[in-house]
Amino acid sequence: MSLKIRRFDNNDSDIVSKIICRNFLEVNIKDYPKEEMESLVKLYNSEKILNIASYTHMYVACIDDNVVGCGAISSFWGSKDESILLAILLYLNYRGKA
Repeated sequence: MSLKIRRFDNNDSDIVSKIICRNFLEVNIKDYPKEEMESLVKLYNSEKILNIASYTHMYVACIDDNVVGCGAISSFWGSKDESILLAILLYLNYRGKA
């Protein structure tokens, strides 16, 4: 099993949405109210992911051609000399495997 990183393709939006939403419900829910996480799940649909990808450099992590993770980098509030990492997530069952 080898992990490969590639640029996000618009066809990845559904799976990236699922990865992000699963993390809200399986990881973040331990530290934040359930209602807030459920609200974020409704917000982070495929269309939201395409919007984020339009202004960031988004990447996906693949194992055997299956998208198992995602991440993006963007300028920090329009700064020319600062960047921010966004949505660096991996399906829980793949953590520590590749």
